[in-house]
Amino acid sequence: MGWNRKKAGLSGAISVWRILFWSTLVGMLAMLYAILFMPAQYTSQASIYVSDAAAAETITPTGSAVLSENYAQSYLAVIESEQTYKKVKKALSSGMTTEMLHGMISAEQVGSTAIFTISANYKEANSAQMMADAMADAAVSTLESVGVSAAQLDDASAPVVPAAPNLLAITLLSMAIAAVLRLLIMVIAALSNRSLRGREDWEASFDIPVLAEIPERDVR
Repeated sequence: MGWNRKKAGLSGAISVWRILFWSTLVGMLAMLYAILFMPAQYTSQASIYVSDAAAAETITPTGSAVLSENYAQSYLAVIESEQTYKKVKKALSSGMTTEMLHGMISAEQVGSTAIFTISANYKEANSAQMMADAMADAAVSTLESVGVSAAQLDDASAPVVPAAPNLLAITLLSMAIAAVLRLLIMVIAALSNRSLRGREDWEASFDIPVLAEIPERDVR
């Protein structure tokens, strides 16, 4: 004997509107949680240029130097050295430790060029700007102290929009997860429902014919 799911099938159990409702609700709650409990993080950037002719592997048509990987890594090590972060700490007159500054300020080479971008992340836009400028200035000073010519290309600007949290991404991801979970719950509930819902179910379950069936009455 088998169970006929023709009338108790998934098509009748799964409602697109329920999935949309719950996914939208979860998405709105996730966005509200991000606004209330996830502090905004602002990112400010400044750039420095290393003009060490000995390190330049080639010169591009625009006049920019292309650094070898070894030189680039050595410059990054100097830029992100403990000496540099100590200078940043002193410039900011901050009570933060150099370890904390390591987590908030970082440097990255732009492609394979002699340009390095300084990025500072902080909960206040103006503070992020000050940190990026202080790091760029300290990096130039540290590079020159080891005999490498460097200069700051541009000053950091105060960011207007926070870089994190990304409310749109959080909302859409939460909606997608909620929709999948709601769909799985509805599918499991439908497959677990073994109730007999009509003539086909009775005949399939007991292997006997059904002589009559009382239709559902519309009570209004």
